[in-house]
Amino acid sequence: HTQLILWTLADNTLVSHRIDLHWATFFERVLTMKVIALVALFFCSSVLAWDKIDRIQECGHECSEGLLCKTKPHSSFSFCQKLPAFITGPVFQSVDISTVMKCERKQKCSLHLKINARLQFNENIRGVKMCFTSAGAIEQCKVIKFSKDSNKEFKEQQLQVQYNCFEVGIGQQIYVTLQTVPYYCNLTWSQLYHVPDCSHEDIRKDVPICIAGKLDYIVDTERKMLSVEVSELLKDRDYNMRLCHKWHSCESTGAYTLIRSEDPMKNATLPYSRLLPCLCIEGWSSIEDASRTQLCPFKNRTEELWSGINYNAEAQELSWEPACPTDVKINLCWRAEENLCSNFANTSKKAQRSKVKYTQVEPNPRMCMKFTTETGSWIKCPFTYYHVPADVGPNTAPSDSTPMWMVALSLSTVTVVIVVALVGHVMLTVFQRRNRKRKSDRQQLTHKPNLPLQPDVTVLFSADDGVHTSLVKAFEQYLKDLHFSVTLINLDHTFEKQKFCLDTLNVTVILVWSNGCAKHLNRLVRNNGNILPRAKECLHSALIKVDIVTCIGNTAHITLPSQFNVIPLSRVKEIFAMISFPNAAALLDLLFSVEDYRSKQILTHLEGSLSELENTSTECTCDETSLLGNASVMRK
Repeated sequence: HTQLILWTLADNTLVSHRIDLHWATFFERVLTMKVIALVALFFCSSVLAWDKIDRIQECGHECSEGLLCKTKPHSSFSFCQKLPAFITGPVFQSVDISTVMKCERKQKCSLHLKINARLQFNENIRGVKMCFTSAGAIEQCKVIKFSKDSNKEFKEQQLQVQYNCFEVGIGQQIYVTLQTVPYYCNLTWSQLYHVPDCSHEDIRKDVPICIAGKLDYIVDTERKMLSVEVSELLKDRDYNMRLCHKWHSCESTGAYTLIRSEDPMKNATLPYSRLLPCLCIEGWSSIEDASRTQLCPFKNRTEELWSGINYNAEAQELSWEPACPTDVKINLCWRAEENLCSNFANTSKKAQRSKVKYTQVEPNPRMCMKFTTETGSWIKCPFTYYHVPADVGPNTAPSDSTPMWMVALSLSTVTVVIVVALVGHVMLTVFQRRNRKRKSDRQQLTHKPNLPLQPDVTVLFSADDGVHTSLVKAFEQYLKDLHFSVTLINLDHTFEKQKFCLDTLNVTVILVWSNGCAKHLNRLVRNNGNILPRAKECLHSALIKVDIVTCIGNTAHITLPSQFNVIPLSRVKEIFAMISFPNAAALLDLLFSVEDYRSKQILTHLEGSLSELENTSTECTCDETSLLGNASVMRK
């Protein structure tokens, strides 16, 4: 014997029936199976019909047969009246709330609220007030009034009142209230109701903002393109399509296209970079508040996520950032065999959206990252092709404690740093002492009672351009490095302001010739042998006597004056370097008397230079490197 249980639907209630079966013959068994199949089919059809949304042509109100009623706008707010003594029980016996669709044509339907109330009639109740409201919306009400002639006919009977003209929104949550007319206290009925959203099949097909279309795709891995075709879309409207990465929202990848309503073929191609699990195809109609459909066909391609490992060699930092939200546990591990990777202690981390970092990681082909999810584990080794010394093998794999070689390396590094610091300190001390000794020797030579002070140097120039000015200033710095007091004068500025006077006492005047000096040629004359001493001269009152004329650059681009013998800048630098050195000064001190020490020293070198250049063409070849050379190099 077998007991069969059948379920039937009666008044929205499931009722079970137990039937005892006796498997007598084969035919009885077949007949029983057919009965079971028919009952199951009837049950499924009942459930589907129960979930289906009814359609209406026109909205309005309806009352029980024979009951005359009409609708009118609701009255203003009023307080409830005291309940009469003869009304003892509840007036509203049952209230049924549902959603219906009113359609003008296919794909153009709107949703309405249907309220069906059954109430106990009383001669003091002259109608029903139905209201609904939602968050942020104004309450909407309608009053259905009964005729006075029905008071005696329907006395103490149950009446049915229906109204279906309240238009509601997709997925809206509303609060429904029913009251009697007149409004009696403690006779109010209320209930919270949720309007179906676009997930309902009937709504998804015929309400415009829910018609999002159906997407089909083909992957072209060679070109990295997705060919997408859309069907069941809203007619006479353009259609939007894009690729996006689904996080909390779907973030666009930049691939987007618009399919025009007049296009005969409703398809498009979208480029992609990686087939990630969160890569989705999203489409929606070009209307306000349109529902969107998403197709995410690559959800199972989780292995694509583990390719985003990066290593910063300078910071020794190994990191991984998920391209899609995923629940994964990450470990550093040491790969001994193909499918065996031993986890390091205290390296386990969980990630969903945040970046995972490991610091002080040294590259090794066996150093790997293990990713573990609910579906499995993956091992990725970012240093597979990294070269490892011959003595590094399985025995040198990282362990839970700090390896001895790392301790030894740390101690060696500290030792090297200490030694370098000590050596640097000793070298700095020796350098400072030698520097102080040289400075002391120079001060002794400079302040000899029998020798005059070193002469000041005035450098005259005309700024042709910024490069020429920079080179002149470099020459000025060179003389300052030789401990000369240098005054730099721009002839263009000085002649314009007419305020500078040149004190030529104990001053050597050097003219750095350029093409711009030609406009001042009428004020420049050569000082023939009488360098020291001279009276004070003013630029705006007399001619300027020049002791040395030199130039910077190639003479092919410079027009040299005939009245001056131009000395190359390299020779001028040698002259002043020899004058500045104490040894050279001491040697010349034996050759010349104290009275004309400086003048003869300079004239001796100048006459030698002039005699060498008297019968040769002047070449002012010098580059920026030689010009920027410092006195320390010359002294060596």
